[in-house]
Amino acid sequence: MVPCGAFEPGDAADNTVVRAFEGPIAAIAMKDPDSDNGAFVLRNLCDDDGECQLDKLMLPELSPGSQVMLTTGGHFLVGIDQRGGTVWTYEFDDAGRRVSKNKTYVDPTQGPAQLVIGLRDSELLVVRDREGRLGVYRPTKQVASPIAPDLGDSLRLAAVGERWVAVRVLHADGTQTVYVVDVEADPERPYRVATGDIQSVVFGPGDATVVLSAGTGVDASVMVFDVGNRELLDAFTGELISSRERNDRRAVEEVPGLHAISPSGEQLAYRTPSGSLAVRQLLTQSSCIVRNTNRLGTGAEPSRNASNHALAGFGADGMLFAEYTVGSTDSFVYAYDPRHQQITPLGSEEAGWHLAAVPGRVTDVFGEVTRLWAVGVRHGSHATIGEGRIDGHTVGRELTFMPLDDEAVWAIDTKDELVGDRRSERALSVRRVAPPEWKNGALRFEQGPDDQVIPHVRDGDNQGPLRVPLSGRLCLTTGVPGAWAYRCGDSTGTRAAFTTDSGTQEQNNDPNVRPEFDPPFPDQGEGDGGTEPDSGDGDPTRD
Repeated sequence: MVPCGAFEPGDAADNTVVRAFEGPIAAIAMKDPDSDNGAFVLRNLCDDDGECQLDKLMLPELSPGSQVMLTTGGHFLVGIDQRGGTVWTYEFDDAGRRVSKNKTYVDPTQGPAQLVIGLRDSELLVVRDREGRLGVYRPTKQVASPIAPDLGDSLRLAAVGERWVAVRVLHADGTQTVYVVDVEADPERPYRVATGDIQSVVFGPGDATVVLSAGTGVDASVMVFDVGNRELLDAFTGELISSRERNDRRAVEEVPGLHAISPSGEQLAYRTPSGSLAVRQLLTQSSCIVRNTNRLGTGAEPSRNASNHALAGFGADGMLFAEYTVGSTDSFVYAYDPRHQQITPLGSEEAGWHLAAVPGRVTDVFGEVTRLWAVGVRHGSHATIGEGRIDGHTVGRELTFMPLDDEAVWAIDTKDELVGDRRSERALSVRRVAPPEWKNGALRFEQGPDDQVIPHVRDGDNQGPLRVPLSGRLCLTTGVPGAWAYRCGDSTGTRAAFTTDSGTQEQNNDPNVRPEFDPPFPDQGEGDGGTEPDSGDGDPTRD
């Protein structure tokens, strides 16, 4: 296989790999009945000069610990109230201002009971009803339209596109059959794609293609299908590695900010059976090598071999990030610029960096690299790592990353120790990790953890750094493309308050696996009810 020549990877459309910067970015509901931190949405409100503020909008209608989910398109927030299962829908405009809120009494059988995930660049949500059946839900409606009901109640979600979803049916021999469904036009009609040892499924931009990775190691293969007619377009040996093996390489849990397919939809990053990182040119059905496992480094890369690539994917601006191992324990991270065929190692020579998240953009409007960096994790702690083999400041340990269309990396931190008067308190904070700067001819990270916590406003008043005390059950949605919505955890325990693998119940082979917390169900006899619209809110930054 020949080394890769220069190619144009393209630029991602809004809300397909990273979220739009402006508007709602996260919603949190916690069990804190004694304070005003029960349920709220965080949004970036920007003025005409591009100056932005993080605004905290309270959602008093939702009882503590309610489920919440932002649509990926960013115009709706759906909350299922913890008491009785009533659905509240909040609508926002492009600037993030709330324009209405509606209370909907849902159908007791087909109404949404469990929030699952949002489609990419869409206002549609995948949910489960009170019987655990998959459905597609359009905010403000009373019912969820069943997804492929004839395939049975044990249907599992495999991947989401912009209007298509992939679902899987599990068989007794351990294999599974993957179907695709157009949930916008005909959600009840599934189309069979393939049967086998399917490991992960990924939709290409615009849902033009769907890519299946089957098997592992030397037995791995990749198949590319046309979504519209399910025609096999390409097949070759290798496997997708844009998500972690600990998550069973689920495509809906790709590393924050990454996608297996390039923004143009013409290239696919994959691992060869020998462990090399390769790129498949989907139009010509040909492959090239980015980094081999049995040759010296390229460009600025150190002269060391890689025994295996563990992770690789394209950022929203087309930059390719990867992680590889040397021997059985050492791991390293690098970035590959496909426009200039340049490999750049990230972080120090000290072994052990794993790729945790990438910024929304490391290139300018012309596709030229400005600063190459990412967030790595080592020994449980996250830190900035950059070109020039430089390590920056530690970011934190318990983080839920929010890839936004921004040059920085955003995250929800759920273990911020507040110490004072001989007491400490777990808290939630929002961090914005800024990109490094070149000073005196060297790349330097100068933003410490305290500088990363973002000030916020409420009702137009500056409230200072956002540090919200945590209590009881928490539920979080970031509306990030491909991220699960039903992220819940216990802030009083020893594990992270917001889990990062909440899709387990959608992928586990046991159809009886329940969510981390049983969702509330509407009482029988609530009736159709009605709605309670409001006049929206007025934001001082956007009149």
